[in-house]
Amino acid sequence: MDNYLEVLRQSALFDGIDGSELAPLLSCLSAKADHYEKGQTVFPSGTSISCFGIVLDGQVQVVQDDYYGNRSILANIGVGNLFGESFACAEIKSLPVSVIAATESELLFIDCRRLVSPCAEACSFHSKLIKNMLSIVSRKNISLTQKIEFTSKRTTR
Repeated sequence: MDNYLEVLRQSALFDGIDGSELAPLLSCLSAKADHYEKGQTVFPSGTSISCFGIVLDGQVQVVQDDYYGNRSILANIGVGNLFGESFACAEIKSLPVSVIAATESELLFIDCRRLVSPCAEACSFHSKLIKNMLSIVSRKNISLTQKIEFTSKRTTR
């Protein structure tokens, strides 16, 4: 995990948190790192998730398969970026998408409930993390709204 502290320092989720606080923070959040091979499923569609991921190394894709087996890539998520946070925090019962490792990847998983609930030690990090998470989700929402706006414009014909 120590190899990836610099990646985490650069992540928007940990913005404003001192580098020396990262190790105790990750311990408080019970963060777990895991390795995935290329093509391996991280989150399968149709399941429920309570944690979100951060890409420490490699790349993951958010994909959707249709009835005929055609796969649409909805997002490519690179190093330092989050995935699955909206579904985990909203406690969606059935994922409408899958997340797969596009390359050999090292991923960090954080339980959304641990992030939003203050711990027994009353760590000062939680309010900052909640603010950062809200900012990340808001920016993604704005980006998706812009995509909808661009694709729903009338043609010039």
